[in-house]
Amino acid sequence: MSDWLHAFLLTEAIEGPIYLVLARHLPWPRRLALAFGASAITHPLVWLLVLSGWAPYEVLVLTAELFAIATEAWYARRLGVQRAWETSLVANLASFLLGLALR
Repeated sequence: MSDWLHAFLLTEAIEGPIYLVLARHLPWPRRLALAFGASAITHPLVWLLVLSGWAPYEVLVLTAELFAIATEAWYARRLGVQRAWETSLVANLASFLLGLALR
């Protein structure tokens, strides 16, 4: 649980500000919902998927990241982000690469 919490807080610290900046056209409550809600929705499922072990690690990570990008893009679009796919891709790529570098 401690490892997950650290990873989740790191993800929020990286993705949250990116979403806040890239969705600056949204009203403040929606920006906050996006900045903190997107990762809160996907991160626990991504973590469980990667730990499931049903496939090689690289396949699990790729599947989990694609799930996170697609789900967060859908969520961002529902909140009114015009370039939801690009926004989600940037946020998730940044957290993935920084997480990888810190690992």
